[in-house]
Amino acid sequence: MVARYGDGSPASKNRLRTLIALADVDDLATRKASTGALAMLASWEPAADAILEQERGVQTLLELCLDESEDVVHRAVVTLLSLVSAPEAAGRRGVQKVRERKGVEAMQDVMGRARQFQNKELEQAIQRVKLRFLQSAPCSSIQYDDCVLSNSHQVALSPEGSQRPFKKECFMMTRALDETTDTHPPAYSAEAPPPQDLPLDLSLRLEQLKLGPKPYQYPTVDECTAHLKLLEAIHQLREEIANGDGLFGISSPQSSGSEEGAQKLLRVCEKRWAVYVNRAVGRFARWYEACVPVTVGSGPCGGKLTQDVLTTQEGIQDIAEAGQPIAMLMAKDRMPPMDVLMVWHAYLLNPRCFFEDCFRYGKMDFYATGLPWSAIDQCIDKSLDYVPSDAARNYFETATGCQWNNIDDPSTKALDCANCGNTFSIPWTEGAEYTAKNEDFQTGHGYADGSFACSCPSCGVGFSHVFLLV
Repeated sequence: MVARYGDGSPASKNRLRTLIALADVDDLATRKASTGALAMLASWEPAADAILEQERGVQTLLELCLDESEDVVHRAVVTLLSLVSAPEAAGRRGVQKVRERKGVEAMQDVMGRARQFQNKELEQAIQRVKLRFLQSAPCSSIQYDDCVLSNSHQVALSPEGSQRPFKKECFMMTRALDETTDTHPPAYSAEAPPPQDLPLDLSLRLEQLKLGPKPYQYPTVDECTAHLKLLEAIHQLREEIANGDGLFGISSPQSSGSEEGAQKLLRVCEKRWAVYVNRAVGRFARWYEACVPVTVGSGPCGGKLTQDVLTTQEGIQDIAEAGQPIAMLMAKDRMPPMDVLMVWHAYLLNPRCFFEDCFRYGKMDFYATGLPWSAIDQCIDKSLDYVPSDAARNYFETATGCQWNNIDDPSTKALDCANCGNTFSIPWTEGAEYTAKNEDFQTGHGYADGSFACSCPSCGVGFSHVFLLV
């Protein structure tokens, strides 16, 4: 599991970002599972580095140290201990990151919580974190409670600020420092809760989402988790497509080692993804026509529309509530490919346009369906890859005439001439590249390109994106 979160790839960074976000949700079971996973990951140096690189990584852990749950606090402290106790440079980076976010002060508050919990193991973990800060600051002193600790001297301050003999506890902490130098953090040994409360692996928690019908409209924690799983699957798809050298005939630039070359490579990656998304929209249109049934009844919404219906709040409300969810589209064996599902998801993010189109095409049942979260969740495996059934693949290919995989579809698109009715083929993308003569990126003149232009071979009428919008 650890390699999937700390190998340095964009996908692993995104998985780790998701894991840290799950550690900060309201659901206690999810927080426990996520912080437990972080505690295990942090004991592996590459994963510890990856946590430190996350913008909200250390800050989230410090906030979790003040959680209401003793188990969550313990896991967060153990994770921080691993970050600051890593060997050599990695440990120094951990100390610096935690100190920058006022981790020294935070440990004081956490110690108070540990005493309230009466958890000796937690208190010892906090003491070890404090000692790591002391070890990393040989020329300065760090104050805890009424003691000032330094590698070069040991002084205790009375409440009035006068110097007095060093406390026995502070002496023991200083002596313990020599014994703990260059040692690995203790293994996490807290008593395991029942399986239904804290899964041993976060993937088990992600497989136990409750996504059935509910009596209220607000999204549940499990629905939000399923949404995050879908977004991760989309992100993995984007990384795969963007980095596919030569995909759609778009090759990476030659000089990709310099900063300028890196910018060019990024531009090419974005172009591949843009072409892929354009193709996905066309495939969604085919699926929408072939697989989404029209609302039962005559007319777009079951009858002739009148001015009263369209101009009154009650009438508009009746139209919006006219549809019924389409059970077929909510089945696992009817799930579309990931690119089509991605367009469906994006469509729903603009509810006004989605409503108008469903209304115009008489598909208000589709408007009432929503994304089938339960089926989506079943199709996303432990690796957060989207893997529908063979039945779903066969259904899509038979119904739409498209290939299941976007990149397996033809490199050309059929276009109908509005003037003579002739149907002819045009490339999705053509001429999109960096040329030797011109350092500027050529956007291309295919259907998915910004400078799209072509003519009907029969009547000679010119086509462009502006012309097609009319």
